[in-house]
Amino acid sequence: CHISWASTAMTDISFVQGTGATCAGAPTTIWGPYKAIITGSPDFGLSPLIIASGLNFCINQRDAVTTGGGFTYAQY
Repeated sequence: CHISWASTAMTDISFVQGTGATCAGAPTTIWGPYKAIITGSPDFGLSPLIIASGLNFCINQRDAVTTGGGFTYAQY
């Protein structure tokens, strides 16, 4: 799994699993937070992110800033 992003201003970023479109139901942080960053490009090749079956994956920001990016993943 590889994720990269860029934001228009510094913010905290966390990777979360949970239910619903924004992972608001039963949220669990699975990585982070990355504190006060604008860009990131973590690679989880040797230590993969594992999302429980039936849950969604969300990237949560502390502040309302514009962020864009992409990711690649494998489902096993």
